[in-house]
Amino acid sequence: VFWPLYHIVCAASYFLQSPKPSVFATLVFSTTVLWGLRLSFYLLKRQAGKAEDHRYASIRSARNQQFPFFSLFLIFLPQAFMAWVICLALQPLFHTVVAVTWTHWLFLFIAASGLIFEIVADHQLTRFRALRRPDAVLNSGLWRYSRHPNYFGEWLFWLGLSLISLHHTFWQPI
Repeated sequence: VFWPLYHIVCAASYFLQSPKPSVFATLVFSTTVLWGLRLSFYLLKRQAGKAEDHRYASIRSARNQQFPFFSLFLIFLPQAFMAWVICLALQPLFHTVVAVTWTHWLFLFIAASGLIFEIVADHQLTRFRALRRPDAVLNSGLWRYSRHPNYFGEWLFWLGLSLISLHHTFWQPI
C-alpha cells in the first residue's frame, strides 16, 4: 500500500523545488500522483480485512522480537531507496527548463496509456474475482493477450516517464 506513496512524496518534493514548473511538468506530476493514488487505493481495497501477507508473517515469526528493527532495514528502507532511485527519472523534468516538443507529448501519451491499461486490467480482474468459479481462469479482455496486463501497463507507464526524462535531459537542441 505504501510503495506508490513513496513515489508521490518523491515526485512532490522534486516538483515543489522546481524553479518554474511548466504546464507539461505539472501534467507529468499529476499523472504520477494519479498513478500512485490509484495503485495505493487498489492495494488497500484488495488487502482490507485480510491476514498479513504470508511473506511478512514468515519474517515476523522467524525474527520474533527483532522484527521491527529487522523489517526497517530489510523491507522498508530498501523500498524507500528503490522508490527514490526510480523517481530520479523525474528530477530533470522538474529542474530543467526546456522547450516541450511533440516527442515529450508522445512519451506522456505512452505513460498515460500505461496508466489506463493498468486501470482497465485491474477492473477486469476485480470483476472476474467477484464472479468466478474456483477453477476458472481469466482469459477475456486484456487478459486474453497476457497473463499480467497490469504489469505491462506498469511497464508502459514508467517507460513513458523515463523517455520523457531522457529526452528532456539529452535530446534537446542546443
